[in-house]
Amino acid sequence: MPSEAVEFHAPDMIGWIPFRIRDDGACLLIDWCNVADGQLEDAYFDQTIHRLLHDDARTLRTTSINVLSGSTNSTPAGFIFHISRCGSTLITRMLASVQRFTVFSEPAILETVLRGSYRQNAASNKQTVALLKNIIDAFVNHRADGRATFIKFTARAISDYALVMKAYPQVPCLFVYRDPIEVLVSLIGTQGERLPPGLSEAGLMSGDPQEIGAMTAAEFWARVVAGQCAAALEMCSCSQPLLVNYSELPAAIWTHVANALGIEFSGADIQCMQGAITHNAKDPRKRFADDRAAKHAAATPPIRALTERWVTPHYDRLESIRVAARYRS
Repeated sequence: MPSEAVEFHAPDMIGWIPFRIRDDGACLLIDWCNVADGQLEDAYFDQTIHRLLHDDARTLRTTSINVLSGSTNSTPAGFIFHISRCGSTLITRMLASVQRFTVFSEPAILETVLRGSYRQNAASNKQTVALLKNIIDAFVNHRADGRATFIKFTARAISDYALVMKAYPQVPCLFVYRDPIEVLVSLIGTQGERLPPGLSEAGLMSGDPQEIGAMTAAEFWARVVAGQCAAALEMCSCSQPLLVNYSELPAAIWTHVANALGIEFSGADIQCMQGAITHNAKDPRKRFADDRAAKHAAATPPIRALTERWVTPHYDRLESIRVAARYRS
């Protein structure tokens, strides 16, 4: 990794995308990766960056953070918020299959900015909003052809939606969610009764790490998903995100989502998206398999009870808002 920062300017930035912010002890630095063909082909943004850097170290440049302040003021086409394991990656795969779109799926640099962990003392909200906007502007402007840009945040970023909305109050947002039984079965998987080491300190839930660490895996994930749904309900109370249930996919993308984002999909676009959904969203080498029935069959009595206690009230409220919105449209 280069130890010295270099500066470059707008004409030189085409193809370069910021992927990491770090403190070298003297100042904040931005690491950039050159994505020359503009293709973010992996399920997640950072997978593409890792692959490109592994293949060719010359794709890396480091600059001071001041380079970002010169970014052109541009607007993304849409933001995607979601709960965990809900099908949001399927949506990004579908959008990315359309050639006129670019999709950034869960860039770690945005999580770093939202959490303020890029320096010892957390940034103020004003600083965070300004830095978030500069980085997203750099995302939007990394291509010269003006492709529409969509950004999917991590699941826990829903708790930071207010900061994102301050940076881009006019950008349409989706919130994607799914039957909580299916979500919890997927999250718990084969973890067993106890939480894996380190998960209680991962910041997915506020509270005493010792108390969190004493929870069962089922209770932990039920409360995490409940918090994500509760944050989405807060978002609904002060803005108008489009709620999308996994059960509506894939057709919701070229109907309700298209309307919300102000996009018209051609027949060829829809054909591309239909082709994308025949493969597993996270691992395109595998064929897609509908696992909803299997997940319900795998749900244990404790999972069902904890879902009913923690998640179902929020889920039911989201569903009532979604259904009412569909009826109005």
